[in-house]
Amino acid sequence: MVNEGGRVLDTETPLESRSIRERERDIALSLSLIGEHPWRGVGYGRYLEVARQQDAWALAS
Repeated sequence: MVNEGGRVLDTETPLESRSIRERERDIALSLSLIGEHPWRGVGYGRYLEVARQQDAWALAS
């Protein structure tokens, strides 16, 4: 399937499925950290460190 801009919209490929799963995981992790540290956060510049303490694969590129 192709949208108006010509971009292929196919969620059936392994790469696209993996990308969606990783995004869902990272969003859930972000929301979890916000819930645990709602007022002051985890500290300036510490997001990746703290996220990876909870999930070693967090925000993997």
